[in-house]
Amino acid sequence: MAIARHVYIRLKSEHQSEAGRAALAQASKALCDIAGVDSFALLRPADQHAHDAWDACLVLRFADLDAVGRYREHPDHRGYVDGFLHEHAAVIKAWNFEL
Repeated sequence: MAIARHVYIRLKSEHQSEAGRAALAQASKALCDIAGVDSFALLRPADQHAHDAWDACLVLRFADLDAVGRYREHPDHRGYVDGFLHEHAAVIKAWNFEL
């Protein structure tokens, strides 16, 4: 069964700007090149309630949960999370959903 992984990101206050969101978008684009990622989208809040809670939502699609596991351990993903996200994000929440 296909899986959609939703990753919600709240940037640290010093990165909550158009430049900070642009940096997030630029760094996140590389995720679509990781083996096993079938599709990738970076979503921005559409209403005030979403904007008050999150700066972005990444939606990645995979063939199955095994592909998600391989993705999570991939060196490029680890570099993105351990390097960029941990430096720029205050809160990161991720969930997997069956499609």
